[in-house]
Amino acid sequence: MATVIGESGAWKDVLSLARSCGLTLADPPDVGRQRTQTQHKLQQQLAQVEDDLAKQETALIQPLAETKLQSERGPAEEARQLQLDIASLRARLTSTESKSRSWLAQLWVRLSVWYETAQRRSQQRACIEELARRVTAAERALNELAKNRQLEVNRRIADTKQATEVLQEIADSSELRGAIAERAVIKEPGRLPDEYVLMNDVRLEYDRYIHFDDDHLKTAQLDHVLIGLTGVYVVETKNWSQHFVANGEYFSPFKQVKRASYLCYRIPKEAGCPCRVRSVVTFAGAIPSKPLDCRIAAVPVARLASYVQYGERAIPTGQIDLIRRVLF
Repeated sequence: MATVIGESGAWKDVLSLARSCGLTLADPPDVGRQRTQTQHKLQQQLAQVEDDLAKQETALIQPLAETKLQSERGPAEEARQLQLDIASLRARLTSTESKSRSWLAQLWVRLSVWYETAQRRSQQRACIEELARRVTAAERALNELAKNRQLEVNRRIADTKQATEVLQEIADSSELRGAIAERAVIKEPGRLPDEYVLMNDVRLEYDRYIHFDDDHLKTAQLDHVLIGLTGVYVVETKNWSQHFVANGEYFSPFKQVKRASYLCYRIPKEAGCPCRVRSVVTFAGAIPSKPLDCRIAAVPVARLASYVQYGERAIPTGQIDLIRRVLF
C-alpha cells in the first residue's frame, strides 16, 4: 500500500465552510445526513415557535376581551350606583332631622354631601380611566406581538436555519463534488505498491517567475502528486456535471495541469534530482474534450492506479523519497 500525505484540498474548503457556523463533518455523505437532520429540526422549531406565539396571543386576547366587557358594563353600573348614592345624600339634606338642626349643623351636612358627591364622581372617573388604560395596554401588547411575530420566529430559528442553509450550500457546491472525487483518488493508493507516495493539496512555489506558454509562472496548486517507480504524476481531479462542461465557463484542466507539471519538473531538476513528470486529468464526472495537440492523459478515477503502474521503471526506489522532500 502506498504512503499517503495530506488531505483533499476541496474537502478542506468544505470543512472550513462548515466550521464557519459551528458544524463538524465526518465525510462527504455526512453533508446529506446532517442536512436532513437540520431540516427536520428546523420544521420542529418552527412548529414550536408558532405554538408558543399562539399561546402568548391567547394569553393576551382573553384578558383583553374581559377588560373590554368590563369597560362597557362597568361605567353604566358605576353611573347607576352614583345616582343612587347622590339621591341618598340629597335625602339627608331634606330629612326632618336635618331641618331641625342649627344653621351651622345644616351647613356642615351640606358640605359633607357636596364632598362625598365629588369624591364618588372622582372615583367613577378613575375607574373608567383605569379600565381604558388596561384596554389600551392590552391592545398595544397584542399589536406588538403581531408586529414582531416574524422577528421572533427568525430569532428563535436563526442558528438552525443558518446551519440548514450552509449545508444546502455545501451540498450544491463544486467543492463537495471535487472533494468526493479527490477522496476517491486518495483511496487508490490501497491498490499501489509500497514504494509509491501520494501527496495531496500540494502548493509549489518557484524562487522566481519563469516564462511558460506565453505567460509567467511562479506558483501552482496541485490536487495530487503521485511519485512511483514509473515516474512523477501530477494529477488534476475533476467531478463536473455535463451541464457545467457544456456551459464552457471554466479554465481548461488540461492547461491547468500542464502548468503545474512544468513547475513540478523544474523544481526537482534544479535540486539535482531530475525526473520524468507526467500530467494526468482524472475525472469522476464529465470532462471537456482534449485539445487536438494535447498529450495529457484523461483517466477515470477508478483506473488511475492501473494507469500509473503501466510502463517501464523511470525512478530508482531510493530517489522517490528525495523527490518527495523536494516537492513537499
